[in-house]
Amino acid sequence: MRSVSERLVVIVGVVVLAAIIAFILILPHIGAPTSVSQSRQGSSVASAASETLGGSWTVLTNSSGVVTFNLQNSSAEVTYLNGTKTVEPLSGPMSIQVGMGSLSVGYPSTLYGYLLVSANRTYWLLISIMEYPNSTVPSQIISALESQSGQTATAASGLSYFATQYGGYTVLIGSSGDYLVYMFGNYTATTQSYASLAQRVIGLVGGP
Repeated sequence: MRSVSERLVVIVGVVVLAAIIAFILILPHIGAPTSVSQSRQGSSVASAASETLGGSWTVLTNSSGVVTFNLQNSSAEVTYLNGTKTVEPLSGPMSIQVGMGSLSVGYPSTLYGYLLVSANRTYWLLISIMEYPNSTVPSQIISALESQSGQTATAASGLSYFATQYGGYTVLIGSSGDYLVYMFGNYTATTQSYASLAQRVIGLVGGP
């Protein structure tokens, strides 16, 4: 039988993996881009990562951007931080796997996605933030994780989250009001540092 910590790794890992797969399907150009613009949004997220995690981080602007969903015509408009825009079709309802079950959560109003790399590109970090019309879906997902894991989410300054480190990777899933945040990276830092960065990026996307 798995220990609680092992079950937590599996549960959080499955949820994050599902989000990453959905994110890659919507933003299909993740790779080793060469374009790095000085967009205000990208530089703000990079600065937050550098100040919170340490080191020097860059947002890859043709692998990062904002997705808005148009359910009337089943499409998603992707605006990359380098200025490129594409329209991607949506295929059916959106659900998120949590442990052995799944939640039909619907599409968020907006998805903010950032792929960051360290100065020597040894380390990378994916941040995916989904903004919903209200706090119902983010709260449901955290409650489902609590039920599946038998643990209570960590609460810090308005962010409720699960985070773990396993096999050289750190994964975090959290909610703050209308926002659901996923983080997945191979940079070694405390889970508290990852949570602090999540709070800062939510503040950036939710700001004026």
